[in-house]
Amino acid sequence: MSSIVEKFAIGIDIGATKIASVLFSERGELVDSAQMLTLVEEGTQAVFDKVADQILNFARQRPGTVAGVGMGSPGKVDSRDGIVYDAVNLGWKEVHLVDEISKRIGTDLPIWIQKDTNLNALGEYYFGACQGCDDFVYMGVGSGLGAGIISKGHLIMGSDWYAADVGHLSVNPEGPLCVCGGHGCAELIASGPGLVRVTQQMLGNASAKSILSDQLELTPTDILAAASNGDTLAVKALAEVGRVLGIVMSACTVILNPSCFVVGGGLGLAGFDFIVPTIREEMIRNGRKRAAGFTWDRTAELTVQAWDYFRNVQTKTTKYVPLIRPTDKPAIWLNKERMEKFRPEMKKYYYDPTKYKNYLEQLGIKYPTTEKPAAR
Repeated sequence: MSSIVEKFAIGIDIGATKIASVLFSERGELVDSAQMLTLVEEGTQAVFDKVADQILNFARQRPGTVAGVGMGSPGKVDSRDGIVYDAVNLGWKEVHLVDEISKRIGTDLPIWIQKDTNLNALGEYYFGACQGCDDFVYMGVGSGLGAGIISKGHLIMGSDWYAADVGHLSVNPEGPLCVCGGHGCAELIASGPGLVRVTQQMLGNASAKSILSDQLELTPTDILAAASNGDTLAVKALAEVGRVLGIVMSACTVILNPSCFVVGGGLGLAGFDFIVPTIREEMIRNGRKRAAGFTWDRTAELTVQAWDYFRNVQTKTTKYVPLIRPTDKPAIWLNKERMEKFRPEMKKYYYDPTKYKNYLEQLGIKYPTTEKPAAR
């Protein structure tokens, strides 16, 4: 009597601050996780050794067969040849990542690499906030600033793997020099190190008053804690991060016309209460008036859904569609067939809440309905 051996997969996220790893079963269950500091200053070879050690540790303890390893890295990632270029926050110019890791683990275990924010976008598309959404932009705000783009259900990587390198979009051509060689890049402000830099500049003002004034070494955590305690300067510094993100997201809206944005990364999630209002204000100021009608909702990550986006909800027992209104009102739930029938008429009334409410009442729909209808 033969037994089926379960397969497992290992995921590695290489960041400038930490290296995180997970072991998953083929059923999608998290078996184990680990992380360690990257310590870029120890050198590239030391980073490779840490990645290999995490893979080998998981491979030893797995209760079945490891099918392969997926790794995310910042920079320009050539998935075909396993090479990472210009990961400036890691100090990498050209690194043959797959070869280096394969050499260290000493097996034929398949290894696939992709840009970290591209993998985040795919994760949200298949398992997270954007299931059922074929057009969105993932914004990762952490040690740096990056993005991943899903358009018509496809991951956009560009002609030579450089698509969505939004951290190096210049928001001030006369600004400070970035490690990439450009000036005024967005991630010089919209990132963890950028937040610290902005806060230090504000503290340099002789008239500045803040509970952070006496701290010798600032961290993003310190600034977030100060903002949570009502420190005006810390709140202003986080608002500046939001302003720059608003500029970048305005550009993405004009070029890509996404249905929604997902904001993630350590700083993006920890600080979203402080940065979201400024993102919205900046997008409206840049002519993206549709931002005034975005519904802002924290799911696994922050999801910003445009008012004209109808997201399908498919479960085993129900098939309903939440209609996202151009306000922060609760969603109105409609049977999918009714939504398709009345959608053209509804769009005529989106900008006039009174007419919209009257129209819904004519259809026999209570406004607003906050609970999902029971399955039939």
